[in-house]
Amino acid sequence: MKQHLAAIRGLFDWLVTGHVLETNPAHSARGPKHVVNRGKTPVLTSDQARQLLDSIDT
Repeated sequence: MKQHLAAIRGLFDWLVTGHVLETNPAHSARGPKHVVNRGKTPVLTSDQARQLLDSIDT
């Protein structure tokens, strides 16, 4: 939804820059807030990080 609104705002900005319109009617349109209902992003433990670094062939 936010990308669609950004595209519409961009189109109207282009029309204003090209002197087709005087003002951008979509300037004040804002999308919904991004809300995450899940937990935190998992992080590597120190043992997992060490195993990952040790697996790199140098």
